[in-house]
Amino acid sequence: MRTANFPFDEQECLLIISPWGYTARQVTVYDSGSSINLSGNSEWSAEGKFSRENIVDVQQNRYKELHYIIRLKRNPSYYVWVLIVPTYLITCLSIAGIFMPNSSGDERIEKVTLGLATLMTMAIILNIVSEAMPKGADLPLLGHFVMAEIILCLVSLVLSIGIIQVHHRVSTRTCLPPEWLATLLFLPRFEHLVEASHDKQQFPDSKKKAFRQRSIGEQRSFKRELTNAWTVNLNQLATQATKSEKSTPQPDFFDDLRQLVIESKTYLNKLNHIDAVVHDWVRIFGRIDTLFFISFQIINFIMTTLILY
Repeated sequence: MRTANFPFDEQECLLIISPWGYTARQVTVYDSGSSINLSGNSEWSAEGKFSRENIVDVQQNRYKELHYIIRLKRNPSYYVWVLIVPTYLITCLSIAGIFMPNSSGDERIEKVTLGLATLMTMAIILNIVSEAMPKGADLPLLGHFVMAEIILCLVSLVLSIGIIQVHHRVSTRTCLPPEWLATLLFLPRFEHLVEASHDKQQFPDSKKKAFRQRSIGEQRSFKRELTNAWTVNLNQLATQATKSEKSTPQPDFFDDLRQLVIESKTYLNKLNHIDAVVHDWVRIFGRIDTLFFISFQIINFIMTTLILY
């Protein structure tokens, strides 16, 4: 029995008719050519029959045999709808769940849990397949298909775990994404670069150099200008401080207040920069997830087509 193409296999049943008590000279058997109505069942369908004559030499005697060969084809509908289609759909859903773009690490961890649950489901399906498949030395076609789907889910799960590790490291260490990634992944310009250029336009290097070269009195005036430009909510406070300087002697806490405003704005800019970098990495890994999702779905379709057809 040939089971390499199970459940799309075809079998040939050999029926031998021969009068072993009489030699070929005494009795001749032949096919009369009469038609035979062959009918199958729920699992097999009869494709046809053909016959051939054969001469066998046994102990210097010749015997004539008539071989009838009946060709049977297995009906694969049960295995297709119960095993193949669910396995393919589970793999597609698993790939979609694992590589669907996310916004946080917790969501990706849930996707890894989904991948592990899918592998357990595939293992159960493989157990069902092993019970349904005929036992033989070679692994049937259905077994190759299920094993290929399990390996594909396993590879996607390993890649997702690797992406989790890399995403966690670059996010916690605030690593700046290289600009060539935006070009490679067809992404717009990174947010942290846009913010850096915007800050540079608001406070260019020439202005910083002029600030360092001014006298102490000019620096106070320039700090006041910088504070008014950077902090919208503190405009009234800066205006009141300026009016107080003209009417009364300026206490020391005004300088401390302006310095506090500058340090607060610097700290807020740093937080905004960190958020922009983290958001850039989320966009990068979201695009990587999309590419892996499309690639694995195409691989799954091509692999299924090549194995089953």
